Amino acid sequence: LPTLGFKVLPPMCNKNADDVRGFLRQVRKGFEKGGALSVHDSLLLVILGHSDGRSVECSMDSSGQIGSLGIQALMEFFSDLNAPGLKGKLKLFLLGLCLGHPVKEVKNLNHENKNQRNVLNSVETGGQA
Repeated sequence: LPTLGFKVLPPMCNKNADDVRGFLRQVRKGFEKGGALSVHDSLLLVILGHSDGRSVECSMDSSGQIGSLGIQALMEFFSDLNAPGLKGKLKLFLLGLCLGHPVKEVKNLNHENKNQRNVLNSVETGGQA
């Protein structure tokens, strides 16, 4: 992407909803007049994660709550009205989202046998069965 003129910001991994919103505010502010990103003529936002089809699930915060960001609200965050520094500029949103959340779904299942338990543990931890 840098060879195409994009400035690539450090990725955010496993952040709660407040952290993600703060990061998005910083990006939006960067496009304001005189901001570090104001010389760029487009925005490419890539989000990978889990979704219920309407929102992106975020990591648990310090109080143990799992937050989410609405997909529509996420795109509106960078609308011409809400991000005047991006007015008239190309905005691309690449969302790689799995429907559902394996950890939540798996923990509700009753483990009937050892093979099933191993496979489900693999899903929960990302490891091998």
